[in-house]
Amino acid sequence: MFEGLVQSYSRKFIVQTLARLEHGRLTITSKGLGKDGEELTFGRESEYKDAAITILNPNAWTRICQAFDLGFSEAYIFQEVECDDLLSVFCLYLRNRVNLGFGSTLFNILPRLRHMLFLPTNTIPLSRSNVTFHYDTSNELFSEFLSPDMNYSNGIWSNDPNESLETAQVRSVHNIIQQAHISSTDHILDIGCGWGHLAMEAVRITGCRVTGITLASEQKALAEKRIKAAGLEGRITILLCDYRSAPRPEGGYDRIVSVEMVEHVGAKYMNEFFGTISRLLKPVGGVLVMQAITTNNLMHDNKPGITTFTDRYIFPGGYLCSTNVLLRAIHTGSKGSLEVDAMQSIGPSYIRTLMTWRENFLKNWKIIRDDYVARHPDATEFDIEAFRRVWIYYFTYCESGFRCRVLTNHVIRAVRTPEPPIASPIPKVEPILQPVFPTLN
Repeated sequence: MFEGLVQSYSRKFIVQTLARLEHGRLTITSKGLGKDGEELTFGRESEYKDAAITILNPNAWTRICQAFDLGFSEAYIFQEVECDDLLSVFCLYLRNRVNLGFGSTLFNILPRLRHMLFLPTNTIPLSRSNVTFHYDTSNELFSEFLSPDMNYSNGIWSNDPNESLETAQVRSVHNIIQQAHISSTDHILDIGCGWGHLAMEAVRITGCRVTGITLASEQKALAEKRIKAAGLEGRITILLCDYRSAPRPEGGYDRIVSVEMVEHVGAKYMNEFFGTISRLLKPVGGVLVMQAITTNNLMHDNKPGITTFTDRYIFPGGYLCSTNVLLRAIHTGSKGSLEVDAMQSIGPSYIRTLMTWRENFLKNWKIIRDDYVARHPDATEFDIEAFRRVWIYYFTYCESGFRCRVLTNHVIRAVRTPEPPIASPIPKVEPILQPVFPTLN
């Protein structure tokens, strides 16, 4: 009886909330329930694509009521709702987020307290577990949706509709190397080196030395295997360590690069992160180049205060700052010794990158499934389908953020201040990288 009352309240709350829908139209259909075939429509026809959800289990109402973000994701993962077009649902919510809120305040009380008290932090021990939670899932898994270079970050695409993911990823890596102005005598620190492709390309192109650091042991093992196969083990060292424990060579590193790792630092540690970079970087002439996903000011300043889908299932301890917060942290953390002198916006390219990852995941699902079953021999068909849905949800969830411009992606270069004086002749001005706005179906 109590469960029925909770579900009834939840359904009523959601219906009343969705009545505030202004931008777009949503249809909710009940299937196999007491009101089988009932359709509820909210909003109105607009220039946006209609969204539709089918409720298969009344427990979905309660989940969604408790927390719109996490609740809907779990209802989908646990097969309590069906949705043929997640992207339309996500974009609908993002367009109406201010009106819809985050869920029932009554049901939010305990989740908010739990979020405040038990939110994963990023101390050195916890950072390791937070990172391995995602990145040590399975090298086989990642290899089936990434391109052969194993870059797990945004590619930079041209307007060629037939361009491969690998071409876009190599262009992105070469852009980082170009922005860093690496020479053959430089020693580079790659913070969050992944599977080592940036390090290998930097050595191949410039002849430099690279120290890469990661907290994911499976990632490190495969990176070292790839580096050895390329014959570059004499120029590249991969360490399993936190950025706060990274060794500093005499005089410091000439260049520090970091691609989409700052998202794992955590709000509490942003200043410490850039303070550590300042300590590790050569005091005169040192250059930092980083690629970072950021959110807009409105989204950053109005966080739900409860656990979200990405907090629980993808990146525990993760934190997306706004661009303004990131720039302030660079200045404050380095005590003014690092000054941003170049920024590139490549956010729109992430739409095509995420679409391609999702397509690859689905195309190679049988291989991924077999790997998952081998790692989890006790997994039921329900577990396997839940695993598949987590990844489909993740790719689409992130894509909606970039489509709706609540997320973006920047390449940022910061240099030591004061910089060495400009010698004659005056160097050429670097061309501005124009982000590609992909033409998508």
